[in-house]
Amino acid sequence: MIVIAEAGICHNGNLDTAFSLCDAAKRAGADVVKFQMYTMDNLFIPPVLTKKYRELMPVLEQCMLSKQQFALIKKHCDRIDIHFTATPEDIDGADFLIDLGVPFIKVGSRQVLNEAYMNELTKRDILLVISNGLGEDVKYSHDRCVYLLCASHYPAVPKDYESLELYNGVSDHTTGIAIGIIAAWCRHQYLEKHLTLDRHQEGPDHFFSLEPDMFKIMTDAIREVE
Repeated sequence: MIVIAEAGICHNGNLDTAFSLCDAAKRAGADVVKFQMYTMDNLFIPPVLTKKYRELMPVLEQCMLSKQQFALIKKHCDRIDIHFTATPEDIDGADFLIDLGVPFIKVGSRQVLNEAYMNELTKRDILLVISNGLGEDVKYSHDRCVYLLCASHYPAVPKDYESLELYNGVSDHTTGIAIGIIAAWCRHQYLEKHLTLDRHQEGPDHFFSLEPDMFKIMTDAIREVE
């Protein structure tokens, strides 16, 4: 199983914190560390999420990183021997990541509903790891797609993952570690799990993310199952 540490925006817009998240992901046994890559102008927000994202805009603006900063994060990941990738919001961001040499492009459940973006992205010769979530019934014609079972609310509960056996990957938004271990038992190929340095920080993702010590307990259990 490829374990993806979802650093997301848990760096709070600080490059040194982003480096620390990469270091923590490596020590915790993750194979990949993933970030959110966006600008305030290219965020794709489906109508169902308009109210939620309107409230999040100040935080998102504070947590935005530039392409130059992501290039530095990629160099740091190369130095410590962990794969880097991100979830871009547009094709320009996707092409930037491809040029950096990411192993795959992660597609969030919001982007699945962005038909113009997805039609362009599926023309690229790169693996797409796609969270279903909001786009549960949407499938795209591309030879290299992996669909992850994903609940589109935070935090999720284990019951949201009852159809786990129908997928070969999972994006786990629960607060615990059981789903990832069960996914390993089901021989899933991918697990995405949020990582933070401190759950008590302010921000939309910290409270349901795993801290490094618990993340390592999860990955150790996954390796034992394998």
